Amino acid sequence: MGRLLASIVCAALVLGACGGDDPGPITTASSTTATAAPSTTATVRPPSTTTDPVTTSAPSTLPPTTTSEGPPRVFLPHVSLGPPPSYPGSAGASGSGCHADTGPPADGAWFGNVGAADAAGVTFDLACFYFGPIAQTEAAADGAEAPGGFYIRNSSPLTRDVAIPPATPVYTIDASTGNTFLELTFADWPSGGGGYIPCPGEYCGVWISITEGLVTGLVEQYLP
Repeated sequence: MGRLLASIVCAALVLGACGGDDPGPITTASSTTATAAPSTTATVRPPSTTTDPVTTSAPSTLPPTTTSEGPPRVFLPHVSLGPPPSYPGSAGASGSGCHADTGPPADGAWFGNVGAADAAGVTFDLACFYFGPIAQTEAAADGAEAPGGFYIRNSSPLTRDVAIPPATPVYTIDASTGNTFLELTFADWPSGGGGYIPCPGEYCGVWISITEGLVTGLVEQYLP
C-alpha cells in the first residue's frame, strides 16, 4: 500500500524527480513581441528665406530667376541697401553691368545717376557699379581705391532719357533713418528734395529695372 501511494504521488509531480535527482533549473521560453519600427514621416521644409539686415518698409524683392538661356527675363526692383547681384553678362559688375551701347538701356538692372527728372521720366547717366572684392580690383586698374567696398566707374559722358510711367514703384531711402525705404510712385518722386540722398542731382545714384523696354522700378542706392 505504501509503495502504491508513493507511485501515485510520483506520477502527479510535473517535472519532479522521484528518485531525488535534481532536474536542474526549469527554463521557460519568454514570448517575444515583434515591435514595428517607429514610422517616419518625411517633412518637407519650406525653402529658407533670408532677409536683409536692414529693415525696409517695403518688402525686399528676390532677384529675378536666371535661366540657362541667358539673363533673367523679368527684372524686378531689388530693394536693399546693397546692390543687386551680378547677372549673366555683367563681367562682374553688379546688376546688368556697364555701358551696353549708345541707345536706350536694354532690359536689365542698371545703375546710374539721375541728373534731372520730370513727369515723363529721367535723364540717366549709366555707370558701372562694382561691389565686394572685385571693387578693389577694378579700382586698382584705374589707379584708384575702393575704401567703402564699392567702386563706381563712369567712363562715358553720354546720358539717356528714360521714360518712366507715373505709377512705377520708386523706393526712396527714408531721410529720418537712413537705412529704411519708403515706397512711392514715380509721380510722387522725388518728394520735395528732402530725401536721404539729393535727387535729382550729381549724387543721385539709383538702380533702374527694365523689362521688355518698360521700367518696372527705381531704387535709390545707399552709399556710405
